[in-house]
Formats: sequence, C-alpha cells, structure tokens
Amino acid sequence: MLFLTSWLVSISLALAVIGVPIPHNLSASSSGAILERGNVHYGDGTWYDVEGSQSACGWYNKNSDYVVALDHATFDAHGDNYNNPLCGKKVIVWVEDGGHPKQEAKIVDRCSGCKTNDLDMSEALFKATIGDPGIGRARIAWVYADGS
Repeated sequence: MLFLTSWLVSISLALAVIGVPIPHNLSASSSGAILERGNVHYGDGTWYDVEGSQSACGWYNKNSDYVVALDHATFDAHGDNYNNPLCGKKVIVWVEDGGHPKQEAKIVDRCSGCKTNDLDMSEALFKATIGDPGIGRARIAWVYADGS
C-alpha cells in the first residue's frame, strides 16, 4: 500500500512538472468533459431554423452547425450586426439540471425574442444539449468559452 501511494505521488508530481497545456478558457475533467469557467449566465434555451437566411453576423449557417443567437440586449450592447465583436465568439452551454454533456457553440446571430441570457440554438445544438426539439424550451446555463 505504501509503495502504491508513493508511486501515485511520484507520477502526479511528474505530470505536474511536465504538464499538458490546456487553454486558459477551458479545462477538462478526468473524463474529458468540458468544464465551465468565467461568469455563468442562466436563461432559457430554445431552437430555431438557422438555414435559409443570413444571420445578424452576416453568415449563412446550417441546422447541423453548433451555433446560437444571443439575446438582443446583450448582442446590441456590443455594437452593430456585422461588426459586433461577439460574432464568432464561442460559448459553452449546458442544461441547468445536467443530464446532457456540455457543448461548445459559436455566436452567429441576434435573438429579438429572447430575454437577457437566453440562447436560441440551432436544431443540432438543441438536440445535443437539451434533447427532443419538441420540448421547445429548457433552463440552461452558459459561459463565454474564453472565460470573459
């Protein structure tokens, strides 16, 4: 038992010294799951058809993309549509009560019907984060992936 403990401590110290760089904005659990960092935002998650029209950021997206529309108040506070610094910024989103893995998505649009901290998601992201699109709406939590 003492040998095993000494061995584990030695390995832990060796790994700490050589370390594997992890981006400052993300960390990984022992299972490799994405862990949140930064200010956590709580709101409702909904989904919409992202195909067929240009997003507020000026991009065309697919329902299979992991993309979100940010609530209008937060989006508008950072500038106009095409030059908005939030366009392309990554978020990590998850269901507030757990049950599904955290997902990373890109901000590509503005949601005029969303309240502060709500995210309107692509269908694929909604399915991966929440589940059946028939649910329509669920409580979510999210952070900016860069920790801001």
